[in-house]
Amino acid sequence: MTLILTRLITLNLAASIYLGAAFLYPYSHFLEIRKYLISPYFQNLEIWPEENFLKSFRGFELDPAYVGERQLKIKISSIMCNQTENKANYQADVDPVKSYQEKCKVNYDFYNRVIDTKGNRKEIYSDMILPHTGNAFPLKKGQVIRFEQRPSLHNGRTQILDVQFVTPDLSQWSDHLNNGPIEGLNLKLFSGVWTQSKFMEKIATVVADEFPYELLDNKDTAHMFFAAHCCPEWIEMTHGAEANVNSCHENFIHGFSRIPAIQAIEDPEERKRIVQFFADKNDINIFQGNRFGQDENGMTRCFLSPSPAVPDGTGVEFYAEKDCYVVVSNCPYADQALPFPEADPNPVYITVEDTGIAPYSNNHLNINHGWENKIYDRIFSKDVSAKPMI
Repeated sequence: MTLILTRLITLNLAASIYLGAAFLYPYSHFLEIRKYLISPYFQNLEIWPEENFLKSFRGFELDPAYVGERQLKIKISSIMCNQTENKANYQADVDPVKSYQEKCKVNYDFYNRVIDTKGNRKEIYSDMILPHTGNAFPLKKGQVIRFEQRPSLHNGRTQILDVQFVTPDLSQWSDHLNNGPIEGLNLKLFSGVWTQSKFMEKIATVVADEFPYELLDNKDTAHMFFAAHCCPEWIEMTHGAEANVNSCHENFIHGFSRIPAIQAIEDPEERKRIVQFFADKNDINIFQGNRFGQDENGMTRCFLSPSPAVPDGTGVEFYAEKDCYVVVSNCPYADQALPFPEADPNPVYITVEDTGIAPYSNNHLNINHGWENKIYDRIFSKDVSAKPMI
């Protein structure tokens, strides 16, 4: 009998190894492998009692009869080279992502001042994001937008939202690519929302996150993260054409269509093209249970889970660093607890208030923008001849 184990093991350095290249070990050697895998270089591994380890290897069931044969075939497909040396030589100032984060530290004093205005702010307007709709909410710099759950008024369920930010002239938008290296994939209190390359300015900051994290699956699960949103293609291939209504993509088309700069585009086809461009952007998912992890094939994925019912009044707030529209989709999956066709979305309550505090900077990176001309000068000093299809 032959047993092949394949398992992904997460390392402290956010690296990974994948068990696979075949070696035949007697059982005594198998125990030595166990000791190696729980050495300091694999500190995330649980140290299990030996009797439990004989029965299961990080989730893969072992055949007791086979284990009794005192030999095990382990296929090791890609053990990370020089693991000891890599960890010993790690330098935070050389790690690109770490060095970026060091330059974008949170100004806690400022944002705590913003938070302390709660209860003394001037309400500008209140609204709702209704089920099966998208909408665009104007927000001026220095103002706060609040998304609040009131499940007991409806069906008792938490409602997922998908959120994007865009400036009124459409020149800047919340950007997944720039946000990831600076803030990480999840957002929490004090997390920033950054715009795209050429600008890379902070457009908003989280100043309230009242979600009851203790109700989520585990410490690795969050509710607010940058990722994709459901689209007509996904829904139709999964649930059929008759169910293909009010995807988040459709709701974003609805929401972006309400922005004056888009309505001012005279050509209807060009207007649709611009709306599609923005509706295609990744967004901030809120009130949606999720963790990022690796599946059994070593692929990093979202693992979505039902959002727990939260108390009435649970909210998330963003402080505007610049004038913007907050474009929102009321997610048709509701709280991810029921299959899509059965999901029953709730409204979410919106309040916009003025804090009376202006942003402390319009250049949080403290750099000179306007690098395009230099870049194009360099590019056009090289071969830029067209490359036709062959």
